Amino acid sequence: MSPVDFAAGLSAYRCINCGKHLSKSLEQKLLSEYFADCNNCGLTQWASDLDVSVLPTYQKFLRASEVKRVSWWHATTTKDWYGALSESEVKTGDAPYVHLGSFESACSLADLKHSAGMTWYINRVQLKPSAHVARAVFDDRNYWPIDSEDLDEFPGFGQITRYVNRYEIVGSISLIADYRSFSVVKTRRLTRSEIRSTLVG
Repeated sequence: MSPVDFAAGLSAYRCINCGKHLSKSLEQKLLSEYFADCNNCGLTQWASDLDVSVLPTYQKFLRASEVKRVSWWHATTTKDWYGALSESEVKTGDAPYVHLGSFESACSLADLKHSAGMTWYINRVQLKPSAHVARAVFDDRNYWPIDSEDLDEFPGFGQITRYVNRYEIVGSISLIADYRSFSVVKTRRLTRSEIRSTLVG
């Protein structure tokens, strides 16, 4: 997993044919249209097939010991999100797993999925000292455990599992986490204009 030279205007996406990093402008096309031609070799490829490097600012999270040192974030349209997770466990008898990421990733998700009339909430969470971070770092292929009953089908997964994000903030590190492994520190309501200004800024 190599760092990316942003001074050269490169994306964390890497071509599966020539191995070179794509341009930032091509990254935007991939995120909106899901496929594009490599600006180096010309091969047409889907965003889901591309290799992804870890961004320099997220390299520290390749060390499991760093994951619990910072706050993580979750974007949702449910105001009492954590309460809803708890209710789900009571109803199903199993603990749900959720996605956590950087503040920018949470805002990006809200921006990508926003439609008229939606209200978004950004939850800042803190992982509990007792929570276990799995050793393996996975790729973002959009097929993850829904709850703890699923874990037998995902060797290497644990209570908290890291993965390289390929959609919200390409090349960032995000988490799949058992909701019992963290607590919500603060919930903040954001308008779409606030979300956009966060991403632009």
